[in-house]
Amino acid sequence: MKKILGCAALLATSITANNLHAANWLMLQGTESSSSAPRAKVWGFIQPEFQSANGTELAAGPWKGQDAAFNLIGPDLDSNSTFQIRRARLGVRGTGFGLDSGVNYFLLVEAGNNGITKLG
Repeated sequence: MKKILGCAALLATSITANNLHAANWLMLQGTESSSSAPRAKVWGFIQPEFQSANGTELAAGPWKGQDAAFNLIGPDLDSNSTFQIRRARLGVRGTGFGLDSGVNYFLLVEAGNNGITKLG
C-alpha cells in the first residue's frame, strides 16, 4: 500500500512539475504603469526568535563542566538559550520621481542578529 501511494505521489509530482514557471524579475522591472503603483510604499517585518539547548555538559577533559559547543546558539556561540531578533527588514518600493514612467525602485534594509548582518 505504501509503495502504491509513493508511486502515485511521484507520478502526480512529475505530471504537475511541467506546469511550474518562474518570473524573470529583471524583465518585469519598469513594466508597471505609473498609475498602478504608489510613489512610495513602505513595508517590512520583524522575526523574533527564542532558542534553548540545555543539557549537555562535557564530562571529561580540560573543558569539563562547560557546555558542549553544539549546544551553543549562533551566530555568537556564547549562550545555550537566547532571545534575539533574527531578522528585521524594512523596505520601500515605488515608481515615479518624475524621471520616467518606466523607472521604479526597490530599497531594502536587513537588520537583526544573523550571518548576513554580523561582521566576521
